[in-house]
Amino acid sequence: MYSGMQSDVERLIEIFKNEPGAIQHAEPGKPFHFAGGNDSNNKIEAELVLKNEEGAEIIGKLVGSKIIDLEKRNRKKYEIAGVANGGARVAEMAAGFLVRDYVSLNHKTGELIGKIYPVEHVICEDVTTLASSIKKCYEKFILPKKAFAKHTITVVDRNEGAVENLAKLGIEHHYFITKERLGIYENSF
Repeated sequence: MYSGMQSDVERLIEIFKNEPGAIQHAEPGKPFHFAGGNDSNNKIEAELVLKNEEGAEIIGKLVGSKIIDLEKRNRKKYEIAGVANGGARVAEMAAGFLVRDYVSLNHKTGELIGKIYPVEHVICEDVTTLASSIKKCYEKFILPKKAFAKHTITVVDRNEGAVENLAKLGIEHHYFITKERLGIYENSF
């Protein structure tokens, strides 16, 4: 990556911890329900950090730099795709850092903003649990266009199965922060 990456990750963790509402804890008996169908007693709202100017800038630099590293390692240029809302914002920040276009995928509404080319994409997401949204977008938007992805980049991974679920699709999952690094140690119900 780049010199200073670790200090950027540490600063991003501070922003998550200090941004009101970015880390939420459920009321007893009222767990949060996630897209993959699981419940948890905690929730990470990365979209709030993406509204923080410094947080968004750091995320764009981290994700954009990771894309550059993957391109150098694999000797190819990737198109950038972001999964609805938070992931699309992550893709937007990375694309801004790289001065490129990106595509926004929303499997819930069926909305596709941008163009998918029949080449390899890097799929961006803000927070992953089981990677259900990534999988749905990949199958609904990318594969039908004769495109593919071998890499995803997430800001926060909850360590609850995303890595394993994406590996089943032949996709390597990269992330910068885990829920434990944010001080969240409770498991999902």
